[in-house]
Order: sequence, then structure tokens, then C-alpha cells
Amino acid sequence: MYVDQVSRVRLKTLLSLAALVVVVFYASGVYGYIQISDRSLKPFYWYLATAGIAVVIMTTYADRIMRNLPLPFALWIAAYFCQLLVTFLYSTQSTESTDQLIAGFQAVTLLYSFLIILVAVPERQIVPIALAAVVCLSVCINVFDFVRPTFTSVAGRAAGFYENPNTSGKIIALCMVLSCAAIPRQLRVPFCLFAGLGILLTFSRSSWLLWAIGMIGLAATHELSKTSRAVTFWIVSALSAFIIFALLSGSMLEIFYTLGLGAYLDSNTVARLGGGGTTFQDASTSVRVDMIVRSIEDFQRHPWFGLGLGSTSEWMSMSRPHNLYLMIAVEAGVLGLLVITALFIFMWPKCTSIGRVALIVYAISGFFSHMNLVQPAMLCLLAIIAACHGNRALLTRSAP
Repeated sequence: MYVDQVSRVRLKTLLSLAALVVVVFYASGVYGYIQISDRSLKPFYWYLATAGIAVVIMTTYADRIMRNLPLPFALWIAAYFCQLLVTFLYSTQSTESTDQLIAGFQAVTLLYSFLIILVAVPERQIVPIALAAVVCLSVCINVFDFVRPTFTSVAGRAAGFYENPNTSGKIIALCMVLSCAAIPRQLRVPFCLFAGLGILLTFSRSSWLLWAIGMIGLAATHELSKTSRAVTFWIVSALSAFIIFALLSGSMLEIFYTLGLGAYLDSNTVARLGGGGTTFQDASTSVRVDMIVRSIEDFQRHPWFGLGLGSTSEWMSMSRPHNLYLMIAVEAGVLGLLVITALFIFMWPKCTSIGRVALIVYAISGFFSHMNLVQPAMLCLLAIIAACHGNRALLTRSAP
């Protein structure tokens, strides 16, 4: 009996360790940074290893997983892949379309793998603790990346392990929300402000907005502090609005110069801080506006089923829509929009308060990126939100 008890403890430890490693490895962006540093280590190897871990866990703890598995989300993943197959069949089936189908298959495989690993975790607090560690690591890396611009290839903006400032900002914002269950209530406001520092240095306007929405959402659900929900909500809302206004109006630019950080700014970051009279004079904004117009025109011509999978990749442009919903509208039409809408409808009813705030942040981030259903880090975070359905304590055990 003693031997059996020791074995059970060891297995639980291994399950928790597997979840910890997987969450930190993907959510932090380390997997991508390793691939960039060493081209011989293809992402496929990491995906295969993750799927292998999920298969071992599934065969060992099938009963536990089936009890905790959020069935609506699992069915949605299957429906999403069916939509990809259908849109591929009536696409041009070019190299771009085939690449998108392969990326979709990888995404579906990772989603199922993440879900199996997460619902099997016996020590449920390990997930928000891992995400809190990701926030701290990412913020520190972003600070280093800002003062040492040679760390990544993005000049003037912190990108960290993600090698993309926008990706860095939105993932830190999501991890900030999801990790709150592991942070004592009296430390949650300083923790969120610390996360905001890392997001600030990305100079990603969409990420600034996501951080503010996350803060306001946590205050509205009484997850941010012990004080009155109404008082906390209005204070946090006013503070968030003031910070966003300072960033977009150019006031924050003066603070950077006052702190002696002006030497680290370039023309792009100065423009994003309102240095040219408006924060929307940079080249990125004009490109995105062009992509929005092109997407709307294509959707109007083929509204019901779209142009087919990967059609936006075939545009004679270096950019895709930078908007998940516009991309889906162009490639899959109303059919695709119904599928993505079903995702949020299925997940919302049983999500915890923290899970719902994270789901809102996730959904809004889709207006600024078309990669949310492809990037492994975002897929991992989506699986964490979904895991609240079957394993509700994953994000509900509040710190004292």
C-alpha cells in the first residue's frame, strides 16, 4: 500500500511538472526563440513531443480526462478543422492554401494536446503559478530588450522571446489575467502594473488597450482587490483611461525624455507615442487600413462561403488582414464567422470570472491579429481558458 501511495505521488508530480513545462515553454515564446536561434530545431519537433506527452497522459488517465474534458470545446475544435477542410476544397489549393491547411492541422493537434495535459493536472494551482512566472520572465526580457536593442531584430520596441512586439504585448496581457488566481489579492494591482511595464515597452497600441480591458475586467469581477467592487472598478477604469490617454496624446513621450529614455526611442516609437501630433501616422497603420478595405471588398463579393482557405495569403502584398475576423470573413465567409462565434458562445456560460475576462481579452485581441488560432502560445492560453469548464478550480482558487 505504501508503495502504491508513493507511486501515485510521483505520477501526480510528473503530471504537474509536465503541465508546468508545457505552459511555460509555449506561453513564454521560448519555443519560437529556440527555433530562430537554431534553425535545425524545427517547430514540428516540439509539436510532436507535446502530442506524445498528451497521448501518454490520455492512455494512463483516460477516466480522469473524460470526466474533466470540456466537451463543447473539444467538439468545436473538430468543427473548426472541418471548416478548414471545406474551405480548402473550394480554394485554389495553391501552395499558400496547402500551407494554411497544414498550419490548421498543427493548431488542432496542439489544442487537443494542451487540453488533455491541462485537464489531467492534479495540482491545479500549478497553471496560474506557471503563467505568473511567464509574466515576470517576459517583462524582464522586454525591459532588457528595450535597453539592449540588439536582443531582437525589432528596433526600438521590446519583443522579447516572441520576436514580435504585438505578440509579446497581447500574451503578457492574457497571462496577467489568467495568473491572478495565483497572486495574493493585496499584490494583484502591483502585479498588473508590473505587467503593464512590459506591455508599455512593446509600443503596441492594441496591447495597451488589452491591458486596460484586462484591468477593468478584473476590477469589475472583484478579482483585483478586496475593496468595494464599484470603488475598485471606477478607480481602475479612470486610471486605465488616463494611462491610455497619456500614451496616445503624447504626454507619455515627455515622461520618457524626463527619465532619460529618449535615446532608446526611434522615429517609429516616437510616432506611436504621439510625437508627430497623432499616434496613427506610422506606416503600420496605413498598411492595416489598406488591408481592412481590401478585406471588406472581398467579403462583399463572396459573403457566404468566402474565397477559400489561404486566399488572403495570395494577395499581392506583404501583409494579411491583421484581423482574425476579417481574415475568416474573406476566406470562409459567413460560415466561418458562425464557427468562430460558436467558440465564444460555447465557452462563455461555464467560464469562471477570471476565465471570462481572459476570454474577452482573447476575443478583442482578434481584431488586431489574424494569428490567434495559429500561434502556439495563443492556442495554449485558449486551452487554459477552456480547461476551466471541466476542471473549474484551474482558475478559481483565489489566493488569500
